[in-house]
Amino acid sequence: MVNVVAIKISPELIQARGNQFARFLTQQDIPERGVIACLLPNCAEFAYVMRGITWCGRLLVPINWHLSSADIVYIIQNSETDAILIHSNFSNKADEISHSIPSAFRFSVGGHIDGFLPYENSLNLPDHELDNPIVGNVMIYTSGTTGQPKGVQRQGAMMDGRPPCFHGLAGKAMLQRYLKEKSGGTHIVVAPYYHSAPLTYGEGASLLGFDLVIMEKWDGEEFLKLVQEYRATSVFMVPTHFVQLLQLPEDCLLYTSDAADE
Repeated sequence: MVNVVAIKISPELIQARGNQFARFLTQQDIPERGVIACLLPNCAEFAYVMRGITWCGRLLVPINWHLSSADIVYIIQNSETDAILIHSNFSNKADEISHSIPSAFRFSVGGHIDGFLPYENSLNLPDHELDNPIVGNVMIYTSGTTGQPKGVQRQGAMMDGRPPCFHGLAGKAMLQRYLKEKSGGTHIVVAPYYHSAPLTYGEGASLLGFDLVIMEKWDGEEFLKLVQEYRATSVFMVPTHFVQLLQLPEDCLLYTSDAADE
């Protein structure tokens, strides 16, 4: 087992931080239908900025941080990005990939990056409900296996209505379809947040009133411990996750034996 950071955040905190970030974007004069690209690992701030961006009528573009700098620059240019958030983990390529973004629209998360305003500045703003929340949207880029990556968003999903956004509503509806508990619980995020499904289910679970436990990276044994510790209600996983769980020693099942008895 590797040492994996996992953080638990409440739905109330996600909404409060989202309200603050929405106000921050307006304060920084980001266009009302502006595009905000995010180069973030799995972290609490991903959930916060997702909520803020889609609660103030703007468009979130999550970027796969495994991509080359050239591919990231292409996505930024193709999406006509207005502002960008970059985690300090990727500070070594921050300047290279954000050179086309005005310095006032560059924001750092998790630590200092030269020439970037800290995301933490948003935490000084009021966190109460927005006066006029407007639904935003999310645009996910394909992997580019048949050419350049292509931005995909639900047609007509970004309208002058009230949030939540389409991704949040879809995640909420899918979880409600399969869970006995219709509200409350704990959802574990194990896959990269920049993918559509983890983002959709995470936002949907939060809208249902679930706490989120966000794993920085996947580890099967650590995941089983988190299931037991937080009595997890839901999770989104792909076949690779299940294969790795099946390859764990049998004594790892002790982590979930108490939960299974319930």
